[in-house]
Amino acid sequence: MTGVSSEHVRRAVSDLLGCQPRRTSDGLEWRPKPQPGIRWAVLRPASGGLQQLDVVLADAHEEACSRVHSLWAMAAMLLKESDLTVIPILPRQDGDKWQIMARLTLRDAVLDLPRLNRLSLALELLDKTAKALQAALPLATGPVQEVPRQLKGMVEPLAAQLDQDSGSGNVSESIAPLLKAGLTVAMVGTPLRTRLELDRLARIAKNLAVLQRMVPIQDLPQLARVAKEGGLVLALPCGLLRPRMSVYEQGRELEAALRELAAHGLAALTFGTREDLEATFGVGQGRNHTPLFPTIHTLPEARYPDLARAALAGRCVGLSRADVDSLVRLVVHAVEEHPAGNEQLLQPLANLAAERGPNHPDLPRELASLAQDLAGRRDTFGTCEEAPASPRQPDVCRLLRRRLGGPELENLLRVRILGQDDAISELTKRIWQEAICRPGTEPLRLMLAGPVGTGKSIAAKRIAQVLGWPYHYIDAASFDSEHAVMTSLAGASPGIVNSYNDGVLAKISRRPSVVEVADLDHAQPAVRGALCEFFLRALQEGTLQTGSGMIVRTLPSVIFIFTSNIAYGARKASSSFGFGHLSRRDIRQRVVANTLDCLGHAFMSRVGEPILFDEFTRQAALKLVEMEIQTLVGRVTGATTILTSPDVTEQILDSLLTLEAGARGVIDATRSALADALRGCADMAYEQVEVRLTGRDIAIVPVCDAFRGESLISADEQDQHDQTAAESS
Repeated sequence: MTGVSSEHVRRAVSDLLGCQPRRTSDGLEWRPKPQPGIRWAVLRPASGGLQQLDVVLADAHEEACSRVHSLWAMAAMLLKESDLTVIPILPRQDGDKWQIMARLTLRDAVLDLPRLNRLSLALELLDKTAKALQAALPLATGPVQEVPRQLKGMVEPLAAQLDQDSGSGNVSESIAPLLKAGLTVAMVGTPLRTRLELDRLARIAKNLAVLQRMVPIQDLPQLARVAKEGGLVLALPCGLLRPRMSVYEQGRELEAALRELAAHGLAALTFGTREDLEATFGVGQGRNHTPLFPTIHTLPEARYPDLARAALAGRCVGLSRADVDSLVRLVVHAVEEHPAGNEQLLQPLANLAAERGPNHPDLPRELASLAQDLAGRRDTFGTCEEAPASPRQPDVCRLLRRRLGGPELENLLRVRILGQDDAISELTKRIWQEAICRPGTEPLRLMLAGPVGTGKSIAAKRIAQVLGWPYHYIDAASFDSEHAVMTSLAGASPGIVNSYNDGVLAKISRRPSVVEVADLDHAQPAVRGALCEFFLRALQEGTLQTGSGMIVRTLPSVIFIFTSNIAYGARKASSSFGFGHLSRRDIRQRVVANTLDCLGHAFMSRVGEPILFDEFTRQAALKLVEMEIQTLVGRVTGATTILTSPDVTEQILDSLLTLEAGARGVIDATRSALADALRGCADMAYEQVEVRLTGRDIAIVPVCDAFRGESLISADEQDQHDQTAAESS
């Protein structure tokens, strides 16, 4: 085939198909890359003064066999429109598909300019006819291999659903040889990008089987072995691998499984995002970054049309290629037209396009509207790694304004906390200020400073009671090391026992709560510094990173109340430091100075100036003794009216050596003084009782006509009293 005519034909066909021919026994053969148009062509040797160019226009798979004859007739009609010597030839079966072909006949003579022009027109007509036939064919999946019996229900053969794409970012040709060599390969990319590359792999290696359900890591070598015996290569999403017992042992199990895979030459393909792979291959004790770990292939970016086809794959059954191309153009246009369009929009837009169909009149408008809505959303699972803290929900904001802005909280605090009128007024003012002025992405916070037992914790509990939220207590002095701060509050880091469990604060902050962080000043200096560092981000950003790396973004719905005894007790400056010698303003200045010295300026600037609780006075203690008597006697005796003699409260209060223990010391002294008097009173109910002194002892006597003035005694004591009275008579 050295004639001048053959050389002209070779050049014309090579220019059209974009590839050079190779010499075969049938003649010169062209096989271009998969793309719309001519599949392949063969220029046969000249015979009888004629040359024949056979062209494959389209491949009809088994599911389209019923349309082969109609497609052949369509090709004949299209080619008949030209006066060129181009005729369709009978379809030919090639394995599981039919080839629709045409033949161009030429005289074996020198091609002058008019004949060259006619040849170019004929080739263009053939290419146009090929594109029309391929657009009329329904999309077909590639052949799949049978799954071994042991893997039935666990894996599904991967069939190619896209017969063509632009090839942008294609790495399948470099991954396939590694799998043939029995290596473990990991593909890193977004879900849609990974799906596209898996489809490309399925076109090259038709023996991939994708895992469909979770399996223990220790079973991975056995599954890969069974797959290899059945001629398959196992492909598994890394999120479907789970440890046999706990995440703590995951590193050792992975190391053992990868060693066994490498020792027996068992290939495996794992895929997912980089975060997914790190969560699978980078946690647990025993993890070791050795060459045994999967060979990483980070997938490069692909063109939007290819990704859109991958998103539509499997959802366009029965649609022709022309219809699918139309949907792809609409989806890509909707993404590219939006200023914030990105790859994450392709899948939801493709779902909508497949559901509506290419002929829906409002599809372009609906796609643009959906793209606008999705691009404007930031607080979603898909963007949670970049999103800021979740703002407080509107119902939470309404509750805070309604419950904290009225008199309910202040009235409740004044009933339960005695002698702290100034502190209660400042507290209710400050928490209302926090509720309306604090940005919605930051948690509310207060700091209460005062002596022991002055009502700081009671105030935190009553705030939770008014809001109807749970109350949680965190004792800063209970942490024995700075490492325990992160482990207990946020959760242990990967590789530590219980690293898969969230910390206390991470669990608490998932719902609206009131959290009291008590005794910051009592913690060890290193622990105190670690606590302040920990809460800096929580208060500033409204987020909390757990030990496993997950971000908790619901902290803005939490109220943090920090309580301390700074400048009191052991930190008291001198005997002259007190309410009798220094003004409240002087005390506040010393409290603020000690707070800055103890907790630092950064922490102080985030929580604000402490709310000062006054020292416990004798007048407040007398009221508290009376309140405790009312509560305790009423609960034990069931009386509705309890009369208390002033001598009783004075005697109980005089029994205390000091009031530095605050309300707790007063309550304990009251309960101890009433314990003997309440003995035997549980079975005798009276409407009214009186608590008074009989000598130095406290007695509880009923207030009624029959028993006025008699001590309330048990039934046995009453019987003994009656018997003694009878004997005396």
